Amino acid sequence: YGLGSSPVVGFVGRLIPRKGAIALLQAMRTVWAWNPQVRLVLAGSAPPGVSEVEDVIQRFTPDERRRIIRIPEFREREKASIYDAFDVFVLPSTSESFGIVYLEAWACEKPVIGACIGSTQSVIREGEDGLLVNPQNPLGIADAIVSLLSDPGERERLGKNGKAKAITQF
Repeated sequence: YGLGSSPVVGFVGRLIPRKGAIALLQAMRTVWAWNPQVRLVLAGSAPPGVSEVEDVIQRFTPDERRRIIRIPEFREREKASIYDAFDVFVLPSTSESFGIVYLEAWACEKPVIGACIGSTQSVIREGEDGLLVNPQNPLGIADAIVSLLSDPGERERLGKNGKAKAITQF
């Protein structure tokens, strides 16, 4: 995907507002102010027609848009390589009933950031195998991303704990 050695924040899911894509995009401006080398991978399709997420992306500067890597379509067997490219997986979704994508990220030993909502809180244990954020607060999402990108040891710890949890409980 041409990511090189840049830090990578990843999102896998439908590119719709309730999945948290817009809040994540808004958060990336703060992340990029901290480190403009960070790349955002958006893996997933948008609904047909005009997408609210696409509208947000088009309001970014050309330089910011170059930091966003889109993977609109991919095969199931490609998912592991996509997750492997991430340093941090972020899905601040307000509509997850379970959130299997967190388990997929954990299977690749990636730390996860999810929304502090009931269903996600039953999957992610704050500070043990991931971080929980207010899905309506892009600054809080950015702070969580910067915190993990700044601390490789914490990323590794959360990713390993998540993998162990995914294997033993799911």
